[in-house]
Amino acid sequence: MHAFAIAFLPKAVVVSCQGGGAAWKTGCFSQAPRWVQSVMADGFKTPSGALAIVGLMGLPLWLWACRYMPGSLYASPFLGALVIAGRLVCASVEVWVLYAHISGLLKQDKLDCDKSVGAQTTK
Repeated sequence: MHAFAIAFLPKAVVVSCQGGGAAWKTGCFSQAPRWVQSVMADGFKTPSGALAIVGLMGLPLWLWACRYMPGSLYASPFLGALVIAGRLVCASVEVWVLYAHISGLLKQDKLDCDKSVGAQTTK
């Protein structure tokens, strides 16, 4: 079940952001909290952005190294702590993006519902 959640989260974020078209970076993050903006700033070229990418890309490799190369430098606990911290940063941004997307959908649905109720009462 955990593997499904780990694989589902990034894919769900990509799908939720792509609805904004080519301006998905500005559309998804223009109203984001400062900590989300710091991760996304300059195309992840910030310390927090780099940490998130290290976690996103490095955690699967570290888990593989722990299983198949247990005594190597690649399976070190220090590297594990780094990639786990990075993946947590990345996951927190992903959860915020999904939350913002779902909130936006619900607000739009409420507006559409209010419009249709108003149109029915005027008839």
